[in-house]
Amino acid sequence: MTPNGAGPSRSIVMRFNLSNHHLRSGALHLCVNASRVALTLLYAILLALPAHAEEAVTSQNNPMMAWRLKNFPWADRDGDGVLTQDELRLHLEDVRAGRLPKQLQPTYEEVRYGPHGLQKLDLWKAPSDLPTPLLIYFHGGGFMGGSKQGIRSNPRLIQDCLNHGISLVSANYRLAPGNPFPTPMKDGARAIQYVRSRAIGWNVDPKRIAAMGTSAGANMAIWIAVQDDMAEPDNKHDPVLKLSTRLACVVAINGQTFNDPVRIRQEIGGDEMPRIAFQFFGFTSAEDFQTTAGRELCQQASAIDFVTPDDPPMLLSYNGELDATPLPAKTPLQKIIHHPRFGELFKQKMDAAGVECILGYREAPIRHEQIIEFLCDQLRLEPDLTAAKKN
Repeated sequence: MTPNGAGPSRSIVMRFNLSNHHLRSGALHLCVNASRVALTLLYAILLALPAHAEEAVTSQNNPMMAWRLKNFPWADRDGDGVLTQDELRLHLEDVRAGRLPKQLQPTYEEVRYGPHGLQKLDLWKAPSDLPTPLLIYFHGGGFMGGSKQGIRSNPRLIQDCLNHGISLVSANYRLAPGNPFPTPMKDGARAIQYVRSRAIGWNVDPKRIAAMGTSAGANMAIWIAVQDDMAEPDNKHDPVLKLSTRLACVVAINGQTFNDPVRIRQEIGGDEMPRIAFQFFGFTSAEDFQTTAGRELCQQASAIDFVTPDDPPMLLSYNGELDATPLPAKTPLQKIIHHPRFGELFKQKMDAAGVECILGYREAPIRHEQIIEFLCDQLRLEPDLTAAKKN
């Protein structure tokens, strides 16, 4: 995803007097992700450079600062309608640290959705007299790290969901290697069921629940979305498990659509079986992947093999370029596991099934605004701020 505008204008470059000395380290490569981390680093770099003009650099004469003020109004700490360099520096520190402003603090934190210590979630309730749709967010981290706190580095997503009348949940889940597949996916499904169990108390419409995730979290959201409903209506011990796991739509950022390392090597490329694959499946040797049980487990973990016409619409966005595959030997693991080819192959299956699937990548990026529009469309909301303004 990329922000509005292609970057700093010529006047900005002149104002900061960029020289070969300042850029001596070579071309600056920024891989913009969903949380705008690279964008904030760019701002920090620009603001650190010496300014030789007498006029102070503010949102009134700097388009990037004006964009930031428009989309993050709380960055203007003194409320005078002008974003200064000092205010921007403090704001960027908050974003990098995941510190949210008062108006974006969650309604409830550390809510248990199951008995395990990691089965917790945070909830942001959208103000509304009527039941709201809800977006549940799953963090990335290769199924071995990360936490629900990760969404706090993307305050714009939180703000825009609430402004458009969409409640939001960010959930933790159990991690490998101690909890290999399918445990993390089952936790994600249970989080969805738990939200449905609290629909009345949280003023949520149980028929309008969507999922979003980055990397491993996107992998999880896609996997859950293409499974048959995992509800256990006859379960007499756990009422949460009686409820549906079905989703209204999915937004997946840099998500894998299959987890079979043999297939990844064939379709995406690379020259070795990554350590993460062993830990995700709980295997100890490459031979484990070749056994009958191993092949079955790899297939069960691959969402691409479960696409059917009743699956929900999806939006898949990747930061990388859709270059030729299989990739050569020694390709960095991050490029392999986040390659748009995962999305391209999945979209082919979705198209064949007649299910809407939007694909974006570096050459054809999906903007933040398009994600919000997609959610509003699929959750039957108007993509303006009518609901938020009413409240």
